[in-house]
Amino acid sequence: MMVVNIPPAGLFRFDVKPTGFLEIHPTTKPSDPWPNNFGFWYGDGWNNYDIISFKEKFVFQISHDKGEALLRSNFAEFMDDWSTWNRPATLKRDDMGKKFDGYLGAITMGDSLLIVGKNGDLTAYAVDGNGALNNGTKVGGGWDVHKRFTTVGNK
Repeated sequence: MMVVNIPPAGLFRFDVKPTGFLEIHPTTKPSDPWPNNFGFWYGDGWNNYDIISFKEKFVFQISHDKGEALLRSNFAEFMDDWSTWNRPATLKRDDMGKKFDGYLGAITMGDSLLIVGKNGDLTAYAVDGNGALNNGTKVGGGWDVHKRFTTVGNK
């Protein structure tokens, strides 16, 4: 589980135990100098992005300082050699050529990225095996009345 706090917006990693309780992710390579050896904190500046993981293959990010552009990183590149998250400045991101100006929410479900637009429309973007998105299909309206949403399962 990843958690972003208020600015300076550090990204923190927790492990979810079978009991449902969270535990700080341990240091993964103690012999490395700080901060590379720190398995819990992964740098500041994450308030500039909404992070949406996709099937441990890709990590989509919506960049608030780039007009809410959709960016994509391969999951392997999002992680460094010690299974810790890379810092914002070192992360390779592909610009997906889509912007979601004023969007209200984003989440993945099954093989789709779901976006709630500022007009309340819920749009599903199918994601292929290479992380490319289609043009999107409106699947509902009126979603602007909800503060948060989540998915359960994959359908």
